[in-house]
Amino acid sequence: MTTPIDLVVSRLERVRSIGNGRFLSLCPVQAHDDKSPSLSIAEGDDGRVLIRCFAGCDTQAVVNALGLEMKDLFQPSTFSTVEKRHYRHRKAIEEIEYALWHELLVLLQVLQARISDRKNWKDPRYRAQCPEFRPMPGNPWDRELLAVRRIRRGLEMRYGN
Repeated sequence: MTTPIDLVVSRLERVRSIGNGRFLSLCPVQAHDDKSPSLSIAEGDDGRVLIRCFAGCDTQAVVNALGLEMKDLFQPSTFSTVEKRHYRHRKAIEEIEYALWHELLVLLQVLQARISDRKNWKDPRYRAQCPEFRPMPGNPWDRELLAVRRIRRGLEMRYGN
């Protein structure tokens, strides 16, 4: 089975490799008469083909001139529908967990602000215990309520009711 980059390169004229899966070629679009290579072709990290015409041709026009479709620039999916659904679900869970972590850090900052109100914040021994503390802009108590609401909503989304 050929890769998308091989398929594209095989349909181009005067292809020159410039290393690391990158190529220069004449643009196949007839709108401009290409005398020197103006089309850059590269392979992305995920196997997709990246195309750029420095003469200003649209990517869709280049793909059409090659007799291909946009889907031909991408690796065929090897995942089943269930696996794709599971992957999207897992990514959503990761985003929720990241947001929960962020809101917990906000609560930690608010608690540190409360403690600093009671202690001498200028004392270097106390400051060393809280190296991540940054003063909260505005009213920290409003931000605390917002963080608690977001955490509650995120936990409901993550673990259900």
